[in-house]
Amino acid sequence: MALVKLDSPIFIVEAGRSGATLVQALLGAHPQVAVPPETRFMKMADRFGAATHDAPADPAAFWTHLIGWPRFHDPGLAPEEVARRADPVDGATFRDTFAAMLATCAAQAGKRRAGAKTPGHYRYWRRLPEWFPDARILPVRQDPRAVAASALETPWGKESRRRCTIHG
Repeated sequence: MALVKLDSPIFIVEAGRSGATLVQALLGAHPQVAVPPETRFMKMADRFGAATHDAPADPAAFWTHLIGWPRFHDPGLAPEEVARRADPVDGATFRDTFAAMLATCAAQAGKRRAGAKTPGHYRYWRRLPEWFPDARILPVRQDPRAVAASALETPWGKESRRRCTIHG
């Protein structure tokens, strides 16, 4: 199967709470760039062997899991449009399936390029350029103190703060 054409995708990589959502909004405001909500595709694909194989051992099971995953539907993807681009049940690679998802997002938004922003994409700093040699990787960093302060304002951070507070 031929590679799915995806024009220079943009990957926003960060560890979380670093300001990548602002970068996502700025890029998404460009008339030619679509940046969908977090897909977490790389992490999910690793559950099916993407770290060591080009394609899933059971493509039908992978596809069923993928289209049943809420993160697949967050950007409003139509499974038939992604399948039309990658044919995931008949031998598409993990890379082609991800490219088809991003290309579908761009097409649905009427834009030429797609990006992806998912906390944790920094873990894939080697694989993303292997899969997408013409990709642009945008690392987002912030002062660790600001990241910690931001995390403390989240529902899960507030719970941690309660457990860690020293009561006198």
